[in-house]
Amino acid sequence: DALSCGGYSDWFLGSIGEMKLMYDNLQGVGGFSYTYGYWSSSEFSAEKAWYWDFELATPGVWAKNSLLARVRPVRQF
Repeated sequence: DALSCGGYSDWFLGSIGEMKLMYDNLQGVGGFSYTYGYWSSSEFSAEKAWYWDFELATPGVWAKNSLLARVRPVRQF
């Protein structure tokens, strides 16, 4: 929430739809990992949230306390 990077401080965690857009449009750009999924800001329930799996090209749901997903902040343009 308080990320400041590259001179910008308006970063946020994208929705599951935005994670899919990154997958569709940014493959080969920016060093995305295909080993783990990326968290989204989209909740599934109070205990679980959606993530995008870059290896399988599918969304999934994990417990919010899982350490298996990475975070890829985005900026509005």
